[in-house]
Amino acid sequence: SAPCKAEGEAMRAGREAMKEACKADFDALCEGVEPGEGRLIKCMKEHETEFSEKCRSVMAKEKEKMMKKNPCAADEEKFCKDAKGEERRACLMKHEKEFSKTCKAHVAKLKEKVMKNHPCAADMEKFCKDAPAGMGGKMRCLIGREAEVSEACKARMAEDKAKMMEKNPCLAEIEKICGGLKPGDGRLADCLKEHENDFSETCKANFAKRKEEMLKKNPCAADMEKFCKDIERGEGRIIKCLKEHEAELSEACKAGQKKMKEGRKEGGKEGNKEG
Repeated sequence: SAPCKAEGEAMRAGREAMKEACKADFDALCEGVEPGEGRLIKCMKEHETEFSEKCRSVMAKEKEKMMKKNPCAADEEKFCKDAKGEERRACLMKHEKEFSKTCKAHVAKLKEKVMKNHPCAADMEKFCKDAPAGMGGKMRCLIGREAEVSEACKARMAEDKAKMMEKNPCLAEIEKICGGLKPGDGRLADCLKEHENDFSETCKANFAKRKEEMLKKNPCAADMEKFCKDIERGEGRIIKCLKEHEAELSEACKAGQKKMKEGRKEGGKEGNKEG
């Protein structure tokens, strides 16, 4: 859309302005710092007072723009910079109480907007006042009350369940075998391993396929599960854990890490050429 295009162009212009204003500072203060995993940002923070006035001014303006667009940007960087997708969402929910006042107010406003527009909003208020805060907690509270909720809410619950079943056709078997477990700390993964032979052949094949797809996307997934299962995500802790077990990692994980490192180096070289 036109607004998204304009926003993208504004962001690119801001990056170019910062690159031009701060090039000499980066070359002098962050020379040899390999891009990726927040290393350049860390270097910038460490040497913030040493940057030129021109560079500091441009960085302050860009930071102000970013904070206006996303009041939680600083909190996301602080608590969940290494997490992505669903992991990032789970990480942000975990650290919600530690957010800045500005971010908390922004999150509360977003939640209020979502809750007001949700077909089950009135039912949540009626039946689930004391349920854990957030959409997930309220919706879990409504499960089992389908006969009591409004028709609009029933339709939405049925739609959500159908989507979940479509994404995961083995959900019914998982609920039957591991349904009493509370999510977190790898409990569900442990249950699936422990009861592997109790699942249907279709689900066994489905699990194998999902595992294969996961390993293609992240060749270190099995190693993370093996060595870093209890490590809290964020602030580079998983990367640090893998480094500590470097000699024990699978060949696929070692190759994947090597490829990523080479990619970062190439990206850094291209960036230097452009500069």
